[in-house]
Order: sequence, then C-alpha cells, then structure tokens
Amino acid sequence: MKVKVSELKSQVLQALIKAGYSIDEANMITNVVMFGQMSGKLSHGIVRLFKGDLNLLKNTGDEPYEIIDKTQNSAQIIAHHQPGILIGHIAMNKAIELAKKNKIGLVSSVGTLSTSGCLTYYLEQIARNNFIGIVMSQSAPFIAPFNSKEALFGTNPMGYGFPTNGKPLLFDMATSAITYGDVLIASTTGDKLPENIALDKSGNPTTNPDDALEGSVHSFDNSYKGSGLAMIVEILAGVLAGSSFIDQHQEKDWGNMFIAISPELFMSTTEFKSRMDEFIYRVENAKTKDGEKVRLPGMHTLAQRDENLADDEIEIEDEILNEFYTYL
Repeated sequence: MKVKVSELKSQVLQALIKAGYSIDEANMITNVVMFGQMSGKLSHGIVRLFKGDLNLLKNTGDEPYEIIDKTQNSAQIIAHHQPGILIGHIAMNKAIELAKKNKIGLVSSVGTLSTSGCLTYYLEQIARNNFIGIVMSQSAPFIAPFNSKEALFGTNPMGYGFPTNGKPLLFDMATSAITYGDVLIASTTGDKLPENIALDKSGNPTTNPDDALEGSVHSFDNSYKGSGLAMIVEILAGVLAGSSFIDQHQEKDWGNMFIAISPELFMSTTEFKSRMDEFIYRVENAKTKDGEKVRLPGMHTLAQRDENLADDEIEIEDEILNEFYTYL
C-alpha cells in the first residue's frame, strides 16, 4: 500500500503522543523511525512502534531518564526503561555537545529496553555537525557465538560516520546475520527466513521466524570473525557502558556507546573534509570490470531516503500498515 510520507510522519507522531510521550520526545522518536522507514531499513521503521514485547507504544519508561556527567568529555544516561530510540537521540545530542566544547564526546546509555533504531540516522547527524561519529548498540542476547547454539551477544550493530564537503560517508552494519526487527517482520507477514542464519532453541537450523525468536541467530558471516566483532560491541556498549552484557546483569538492560570526535584534534575540519573528498573520489573511481563506479556504503541509504522525501510517497506492506493503524 502506498502512503504519503508527510501523512505517515504525522500519524507516527500522533500515535506516540497518544501513548504518553511529550511532543519533544515524540518528535525525536519519529525522526529516527521515519528515517528507517524511508531509507529502506524497514526493521527499524514503523514496525518498531507496535511489534514485539518491547515496542515503543507500550513501553514508555518507568521514570524520566537521567544524564550524569562523568568527565569533561564523557557522560552516562540512565534510561530507566525509556525506549532506545529516544535515549539514542538524547545520547547523540549530548555527544555532539561535549565534542563542541572539548573536541571529543563519549556518551554511554544504560537501561533501555528496546533498539536504538537505525544507526545511520545518528551517524549522519553527527557528521553533519562536522564530527566523526562512532556508534555501537548492545541488546538482549540473540547471536550465538561461533560454534555455539546459545544466544549470548545482542544483534550488536556498529557504525561510523565521516564529514565531507558533500554527503557524509556512513557505514552501519549489524554483526548478526539478520536483525531482530527483520525476524519480527517475517513473523508478522508469515514469510520464512533465509537458510543458514537462525537456530531454534534446540540448536537446529530453522527458517521459521517464531522458532528463531525462541532460539538464536548466527553472526553475519557465521564465523569467528563476525562473532568477534559482535563480542567487541558487547564489551564497549555493554561492559564499558555499564549495562548488561551477554547473559549477565540483565537487570541493567541494554547499553549503547555514542562517540563524536572533532577532526581538529589532528587538523582543521576544512582540511579533513577536503582529504575525505579526495579519498571518496579515488575509491569511487577505482577500476571495475563493468566500468561502473564503486558504490560507497551509506550512499544508497541516503539516496533512497531523499527520493522518498522528494516523492512524498512510500510503499509499506499492508499487514504492517493495517496493524499500525489500530493504534491511532
């Protein structure tokens, strides 16, 4: 079903305010959710509002979040079960604020109960403020470490963003073979999962999304390398952030790490952006067999977002849209 982007954004905002969020909070959440929907990151789109036990419309937090300044460069946000997409936006803003004052800002969050959404959204905002961005997000156990059937690591995405004189260069990847949100979508639409990415609770391969939700998934490459990257996110956004990690300290819930770094620690921002332009031009024009330009990560995501914004129209599965409408 095709819907107008402007109307959908208004409806998302309406549903969030109806659920109890303030206008400012609803706007922050809407920005992240709509970015996911418009950029093709559907597992971080409107499905996150209502699907799953940790959806945003039913889990609005126990009490207001707290921001605790740790040093002149660092802060920690105690979420008190506020949704990750809201806390992620606040952590991003705080990291940018610290970097503007001190050239670098590191912000961890503790105590969210849901995803932070599409990391590319945060990375673009940090980069457009002329900072290098690093974001890592740890969540409930879902990845089985290599050669294991037991879910221990979260889906644990990581992302990096770099300012340029044009669109920022952005790289965002989940360390899991499939996102939790994509499994939720498959459960909603009745689709099967691809082969060799998920295990049921007994450790047997499965394509049934409901069995996978009770079991685990592989890392993106089903090898020790992907498992190792998931582990690194678990340490930085879990152990260091002060949140839960693997199956330990689950009462502290999910963690995140947001980092904003000024290029001026090493050179002027103008020089860095010029060097980044040179870097991008060289990579894009690397020789290829078919003569086509190399496509850099993140460019398609931003292009799809921009196209949907310009058209003011987007296609959404009927099942997803109809279920969302029940919350308006």
